[in-house]
Amino acid sequence: MPWAIELYLDDASANAIRRVRPLDLLHPHVSLSVAESIDASVEAALSDWAERQQPIPVTLDHWGMFLSESAVLFLAPRDRTLLQAVHLDFHRATAGRLGREWAYYLPEQWVPHCTVADQLPIEDLGTVALQVRELALPVAGTLSRVALVQFGSGRVERWVGPLGAAGKGD
Repeated sequence: MPWAIELYLDDASANAIRRVRPLDLLHPHVSLSVAESIDASVEAALSDWAERQQPIPVTLDHWGMFLSESAVLFLAPRDRTLLQAVHLDFHRATAGRLGREWAYYLPEQWVPHCTVADQLPIEDLGTVALQVRELALPVAGTLSRVALVQFGSGRVERWVGPLGAAGKGD
């Protein structure tokens, strides 16, 4: 089953998104990577990286979507410069520890986003758009934790840690 490394939004901004989000079982997040397998040392590498990485301010100010056989509706930041730098640093810190990483999450292809609905039949986009349009934009918050999550037939958080050394005592 695949693994995701996700940056979790702080509780206040996550709760704002949850009020309109059809995927209410997931913690609103920005995925850094999805891989088919992980090396046993990935947790230690994530912990070290998270301790060095300060919480990341983010302002999600517009809607976007990925279209294929189904659709993904997401919130995205207009300014992606800081997130792209964090993403590249994450990949340097975890080099060789992620097996068969999904191409969408490689540094040269990654689009930072917070999924609101996925695997939507194209014909349902209008209905979902009516649901989510009630969210007042922008949503300003902080990406404050990193999680290692296994998914497929369900979601299991294997490891979650705060960003920044100061979060260790919280």
